[in-house]
Amino acid sequence: MRKAVFVFLFLVLASVLTLGQLGLPAQIQFIFTADSHYGLTRPAFRGATNVDAHVVNAAMIAKMNSLPGDTLPADGGLRSGQRVGPIDFLVDGGDIANREEAGERPIQSAAASWAQFRSDYLSDLTLFDWMHRKSAVYVVPGNHDASNAVGYHKPMMPRIDKTSMAEIFNLMMKPSPPKTEDSYNYV
Repeated sequence: MRKAVFVFLFLVLASVLTLGQLGLPAQIQFIFTADSHYGLTRPAFRGATNVDAHVVNAAMIAKMNSLPGDTLPADGGLRSGQRVGPIDFLVDGGDIANREEAGERPIQSAAASWAQFRSDYLSDLTLFDWMHRKSAVYVVPGNHDASNAVGYHKPMMPRIDKTSMAEIFNLMMKPSPPKTEDSYNYV
């Protein structure tokens, strides 16, 4: 985890230095989010009850997509009163899936959760950076993504599902060939 944070901070610093040399804004703008927890329901959201996390995340993505056209508060702060504009990248701090605990209300698989994440964050996110490229999405695995891949002391269904960990690894590391649930090794 420390290595991932170090690499992330190095990339941010390198981006700032590079942007300044290209004559582009020296500030970077990014969105940080975490704990998507696909597979859970929220007790209340926008007047509805027992709302699936996919609905909540899709609403958040729609709001993120509208951010570039919004105006920053005229409060004397950095870029006060200016349009938000391009978003350089989005970082997701993990827990894409929820732990697949079996029980009275079993939680969906990591594979189902990853499919929803892919739809919301990798397909439906329409943000662009200063160079008019689709904004990058960086993902750090969470403890639930990891426990789905290695197992847990409470019963899970399925017992092991490496999908979200393998797909996060593929997204970030771009191995050739990509890892699958069968070829991904947490260690």
